[in-house]
This record gives sequence, C-alpha cells and structure tokens, in this order.
Amino acid sequence: MEGSTIIEEAVIMDSNYAITNDSASVTGDAITPQDNGSSFVFDSTDYIGAVKPGETPWYAEWAIPGSL
Repeated sequence: MEGSTIIEEAVIMDSNYAITNDSASVTGDAITPQDNGSSFVFDSTDYIGAVKPGETPWYAEWAIPGSL
C-alpha cells in the first residue's frame, strides 16, 4: 500500500509449521498480568507460534499411529 508502513512478505514455515522468517519484527507493550485465581502463567518466548523453529513440536506423537 503506497504511503503506508505495511510490509507484505510471504510467511515461511518449517516442517512443524513454525514461522522461520528472519526478517519479521514484532514489538509491543508488555501485557499486565491479571490474577484470576487460577495460578496460570504464560511462558515468555522469543518466537511467534506454537512451536519454536527447529525444536520438536509439543504435540509430537499425540496422534494414534494410523489414525490420520
């Protein structure tokens, strides 16, 4: 879009569907934790998505062999 700060780029994923683009940049304000009584806490990460690029997916071997 002419005159905007939007940069269009294809999303590249590895075999685990983790985003591997090196040129992506995301910034934002920290979200203030809210105590809802559950003691749940999100993990801090240095990647976007469910699986860090190059690591074994957390859902690996969850499916019953031959069921998919």
